[in-house]
Amino acid sequence: MAELRLTNVEKAYDNFMAVRDFNLTVKDGEFVTLLGPSGCGKTTTLRMVAGFTHPTRGTIHLNDRVISSASQRIFLPPEQRDMGMVFQTYAVWPHMTVAQNVAYPLKFKRIGRTEAKERLDKALSLVKLSGLEERYPHQLSGGQQQRVALARALVMEPEVLLLDEPLSNLDAKLRESMRFEIIELQRRLNITILYVTHDQAEAMSMSDRVVVMNAGDIQQIGTPKEVYQHPVNRFVADFIGMANFIPCKVVEKSGDTVRVLLDDGYDNHYLICPVSADFAVGERATVVVRPEHVEITPFQGQGGTSATVLRQTYLGDRVDVLVKLGTVEIRIQTHSTYPYEIGQDVNLVFDQPILLKMEPAAAPEAPLSKAEVNG
Repeated sequence: MAELRLTNVEKAYDNFMAVRDFNLTVKDGEFVTLLGPSGCGKTTTLRMVAGFTHPTRGTIHLNDRVISSASQRIFLPPEQRDMGMVFQTYAVWPHMTVAQNVAYPLKFKRIGRTEAKERLDKALSLVKLSGLEERYPHQLSGGQQQRVALARALVMEPEVLLLDEPLSNLDAKLRESMRFEIIELQRRLNITILYVTHDQAEAMSMSDRVVVMNAGDIQQIGTPKEVYQHPVNRFVADFIGMANFIPCKVVEKSGDTVRVLLDDGYDNHYLICPVSADFAVGERATVVVRPEHVEITPFQGQGGTSATVLRQTYLGDRVDVLVKLGTVEIRIQTHSTYPYEIGQDVNLVFDQPILLKMEPAAAPEAPLSKAEVNG
């Protein structure tokens, strides 16, 4: 069993709060990803869990054991936390063979030669490196070097595996294949994983749950489907996938739906939106529509939501169309092969619209501090 629990964890650098009031429980065998832009605090959070950074406040538990507590002055060093860490830069030693790199952590434990060999063979087998024991890092591909780093973390049989942007240095196709290998490895071992990335595709395809972060704060925690289909605010909707944002006004309420008037320069574009939050008639709000949830058809003189084509881009498996809806630009992704022309009038139908509370205008962003840049 390996449950990881962070309670009210914070990290401050002078007057800058890198992580603020962070609360999360990673259940035994769960794959949880910290997702957000550079400087949002995700790597700082992972380093506090690993034992490389001292929290300013809060408590971290591994099962029932306190491994870090600012108030109790408890801070176990990394080697006493039963965790494996995989870094973005692989951190394999160039003068050591694959076997020497993977077995290196075992030197610091009182493990007999026979057991050490068994652990080494098992770790190499898990990451599909058996037979490459005598190779040096320069003789390996980037993906194989990443597997060496994984094997070195697994050879200690950790309770929790921590991964910090482990695929960011790989090319696109190798990155995708490594995602599936890590998922398969996690399922076979049933190991608890805390993963850090800024890549939404990684987070969505690998995780049981995603923790979306921004500016040191948790914005939303949920399954990939929950954060994509039911974002709690504009930041989450914008960061997870592509989204169109249309200002609107609530004009009618009926049960768990509301009717809104789109603020697009026309006075006749209405939309029915399902809602979970309480909206008042007359309230300003924002409609979020995903590009794949907009149906586009040639204009045939009928009513409905009409727009004008600004751009069409062929992407192979889909077509990306940009249209002008009054004063608003809408991006659409469709499988239609109809050759839309610039300036052509079209009809739009919105599916699965999301209604969000109107947020105040953001203040101008200050330059990133050194701590923010380091994440």
